[in-house]
Amino acid sequence: MSGSNPDLIRGEPLPKRLEGQTDFPFLVVSPQGKGEYDFWSKDEMANAVFTLLDELQSLFAVDTEHIYLTGDGVGGNGVWALGLRNPKYFAALAPIGGYYGYPFEVPDNICDLRDVPVWAFHGGKDEMVPVEAEQNLVDALNACGGTAKITVKPDATINIRYEAYANPELYDWLLAQTRK
Repeated sequence: MSGSNPDLIRGEPLPKRLEGQTDFPFLVVSPQGKGEYDFWSKDEMANAVFTLLDELQSLFAVDTEHIYLTGDGVGGNGVWALGLRNPKYFAALAPIGGYYGYPFEVPDNICDLRDVPVWAFHGGKDEMVPVEAEQNLVDALNACGGTAKITVKPDATINIRYEAYANPELYDWLLAQTRK
């Protein structure tokens, strides 16, 4: 999400799911970025996220073998971009409606993620990001030995994010992943 208003985050699918929930086994961080379609790949944003994550680890009992990255839409772009920037940092990635770059592309270093499990979600009727943008990333990653999978809901739009974040299997899958 782009902006600097934390109230906007509260209405997003994952933070909204967490309202009033006391038994969620994750520490959730929802940074906002600034810029257009690929701001998470910029040094300023990426460095700020990794600095924030390092600071949180100094303040809380964070299991560094179980740090996961998820995001939807522009945040899905951030999952791919930040995961590729530091593939050994995360135990798993879960991009939703994700893509890499703008215009959409498969980066030359996609194979750097071959040891990081990926479960992507995409709506078949997503008018912002065509499903092929994420499918191409998953296919390229698997072609070099990765373990990426994609769940495509043919009739879903960008709103697949609500379904994905409501799916308890996503959280079980994340918890089963350990950093390699």
